Amino acid sequence: MIKRRPFLLLLAAGATLAVTGCGTTSGGSSGDAASNSHRALYTEREVDRLVTLTSSKDVKNANVRGVMGQVFNIERQDGITAAQMWTDPDESEGNLVVILDNSGPAVHEDDYVRVTGSGIDVFKGKNALGAEVQVPRIRATSWSVVDATALDPPLKTYMIDQTRSLGGVDITVRKIEVTKKETRVYVRYDNRSGDDFMADVGLTADTEQIDDSFDSELDPPASTVSTGATSSGVVTFKPVAVDETLDLTYKGYDADFNDIKVTFSTDDAAPAESRPSSTTTATTPTTADLRSCDQNISAGATTTCGFADAVFKDYARKIQAGQGPSLDMHARSPTTGQLYAITCAAAGTTITCTGGTGAIVTFPYKAAAVY
Repeated sequence: MIKRRPFLLLLAAGATLAVTGCGTTSGGSSGDAASNSHRALYTEREVDRLVTLTSSKDVKNANVRGVMGQVFNIERQDGITAAQMWTDPDESEGNLVVILDNSGPAVHEDDYVRVTGSGIDVFKGKNALGAEVQVPRIRATSWSVVDATALDPPLKTYMIDQTRSLGGVDITVRKIEVTKKETRVYVRYDNRSGDDFMADVGLTADTEQIDDSFDSELDPPASTVSTGATSSGVVTFKPVAVDETLDLTYKGYDADFNDIKVTFSTDDAAPAESRPSSTTTATTPTTADLRSCDQNISAGATTTCGFADAVFKDYARKIQAGQGPSLDMHARSPTTGQLYAITCAAAGTTITCTGGTGAIVTFPYKAAAVY
C-alpha cells in the first residue's frame, strides 16, 4: 500500500491545515453539539456519506457510531489530540478529523481506530496548492485502537485447528479467513528438525492456484525459522470466493531428500459461524468472576495468576514492538509448560485476553504499554 503523507502538520486547533498528497486537509474550530435525539446516525455502512458532508449544520447533526479509519496525521495540544484519518486507507480517501481527549488509549500515526462520537463542524480552507478543501470534524466520546483486519472483516472463517508434521517441523493452522481484499491463514511453525525451516506454501481454490498477497498489514511468520525455534503469524493470499474449497499445501524434503508435503483443507472444517458447539464441558470465558492478581492484572475463576502474568508480559512485549493493540498470540503456562493460543481485544482502555482452556485475563492497555 502506498500511503500519501501530509506535507504539513496540524498546528493550533482552528488555525492551520494538514495537507496531503491528494489535496485534502484537516483542522478547524470547535462547534456546539446538537442533541443526540435529533442527530442523523452514521455507522461504518454510512461512512461514505459522512465524509462528503460539506455543511457544518449537517456535521453538527451527525451521530457517529463505530466509524473506522487509519490515522495518517496527529496533532497534540493541552491534553487534546486531533487525529486525521482515512476511512478508505487503501485509496487514501475519506478524510475525517477526530478530536480525542486523554481519557482513552493513546492514538498514533498509522493506527487503525474505531470511533463513536458526535459531529462538530466542517473546516473550510485552502491547502498548500491553493485548492478549496472542507473536512468534517468529529468529537469522539469513545474509541479503541484496532488492528488492520477491522477495516476488512472476514466474510467467512474456517476454524482448522490442526497440526501436521513436515520433515520435523510442526505446522499448525488455526484458522483461514476469507475477506473482500485478501485470504488470511493464521499459522504457527515449531521447528524440531536439525535444519532451518523456510516455508514453501501454496493455496488453491477449487484447484486454481492463488497468488500471494504482499501488501497486507498483518505480520507474517518469520521467513526463516531456526532449529528449535517457533514463529507465528498470518500468511496472506489474494482474495477468493467464499464458496470455494481451499487447500493449503506445504512442500519439503525428508531426511533422504524425497519430496514430501502436507495439506490443510477447508473441507475438514466447518465455517466458524456454523461450527457446532463443542461437546466438552469447557465454558465460554466471561468477566463476571474476575479476581485481582495485582494492581493491574485480573484473571478469571479458572485462570491462574501465573498464567495471567505470562499473558500480560507477552502482550506487553508485542505492543512495545509495534503490534496490537488487538492481536493473536501465544502464552506459556508456568504450570503445564504448554503454549496456548490467546486472542487479545481492546475495548476502550481495557485489554481482554481469552483462549487456552477457558482462560480470561484483563488489564489496562496503559499498564502494558509502559511495562
